[in-house]
Amino acid sequence: MLKAMLLAIGLLSQLPVARFLSPEDYSQANRQRAVHYFAFTGLFLAAIIGSCSLVISSALPDLAASAIILLLWVLITGALHLDGLADCSDALAAGHRDRDRASVLTILKSPECGAMAVVALVLQLLLKLAFIHALLSQFHVQLAVAIGCALVCARLWASLYMQTTPYAREQGLGIAGPGRPSTAIIVQCCALLMVSFWWLPAGFTAALFCVQALVFFSWRQLWLNRINGYTGDCVGAMIELQETTILCLFTVYFSPAA
Repeated sequence: MLKAMLLAIGLLSQLPVARFLSPEDYSQANRQRAVHYFAFTGLFLAAIIGSCSLVISSALPDLAASAIILLLWVLITGALHLDGLADCSDALAAGHRDRDRASVLTILKSPECGAMAVVALVLQLLLKLAFIHALLSQFHVQLAVAIGCALVCARLWASLYMQTTPYAREQGLGIAGPGRPSTAIIVQCCALLMVSFWWLPAGFTAALFCVQALVFFSWRQLWLNRINGYTGDCVGAMIELQETTILCLFTVYFSPAA
């Protein structure tokens, strides 16, 4: 249990947990168990970033505080998910030229960064900065709740993604999912929904879930059509998209004009 938890933290962040893991801990079985702790990893990251956001926002002007919070977010996650978003953007752009599955997988693995990757990263960071600033200018605690929700929910959807979708490569850090969510993931989803309905307005929680589900199924189907499965880049990109979607919904719903 502890090894799987540390592995999940190591796979989804830059926190120094690798020193507690041996090469044998990266086995397929342990990676499958680690997926069950993705939401816990999000909660752990949320505790760090959310608490820091409260301190930073009380010490700096809103715009400067927003930039520092975003920088902290990127540093703790190691820009791993941003890298996935960049690779997926390049692969999707190349896909318009009728590339076959093998070519798309090659592009996803390439270390080169194309124009579409740069555009996607700039837009993603600008959107996150704008939403963080909008929430921060209203109520500091509200921002911490939005950050927590984004970090936890996005990683829970990543768990569902990996368990319900075949891995597209023969080798890699992905897992060969069972094709359906495990009991542990279902329990986590139910618990998160119960907490959300208790903590947030019911209508907003329902809308939040529906929009996230739409993003999940659309993204999953897109890559099933392109590569018949998923890669780590697809998971990372979906985490970024889900996080930004959640921040956007919080901003729209809780804005004074809403």
